[in-house]
Amino acid sequence: MTWRTQNKGFTIIELLIVMGLAALMLSLSAPLVNSLEPEIKMEATIKQIKQDLISTLHYAMAGKSFGAIKGQNIENPSQLPFAYLLHFQSNNDFGDPIPYRYLELTQNENGSMEWIYQKEHPYPNTHVFLKEIRLTQNESEKSETVSSAYIGFIPPFAKVFFIDAGPEFTPANTDELFKDQEKFDQIELIFQYKENEGGQVSLNFDVSKTLLIKKRLASSE
Repeated sequence: MTWRTQNKGFTIIELLIVMGLAALMLSLSAPLVNSLEPEIKMEATIKQIKQDLISTLHYAMAGKSFGAIKGQNIENPSQLPFAYLLHFQSNNDFGDPIPYRYLELTQNENGSMEWIYQKEHPYPNTHVFLKEIRLTQNESEKSETVSSAYIGFIPPFAKVFFIDAGPEFTPANTDELFKDQEKFDQIELIFQYKENEGGQVSLNFDVSKTLLIKKRLASSE
């Protein structure tokens, strides 16, 4: 006796049911994906800033020049930088995010400060903005809101300092800036996704090299 097996495929009705279920699941998951977008982009921004802070700290401890290694825009590759800095500028109008900068500073023969290397670091996406910068004074809980600021590291032990850099990045008047390097002991960078979507995240860094990341409620303004 010969046995025959019959392979029965999907019927049109079954295919339509499967396609309908797939479309329903996709439509239900789309809002969830959209709701997670601010958190994902914010996390990418904070992660990049954190990595650059750690890298700058390590360069200061090692006494190496990033500019010399890359062979870009450096006058004297053999000269040890006096300080390594990251410059941040706030952007309240939600235009194009203003890139932050990595800089190396040296002390010339006259004792004056001069830049020997700098490079812009764009943020990983255009939806996260540095809304506010706050500097906290030594032995005080009061903080000052500033337009831009430096986070600096002095080799060989990567001593941390913070400087109010004024309304925007200006390489000039470096000596004047460094007169206040002992004034502040903490910085808070407050990032926001678009216009209050997803709340805010603050990155706190102090002179003891403690780094804290906190979620904040979105401003009602």
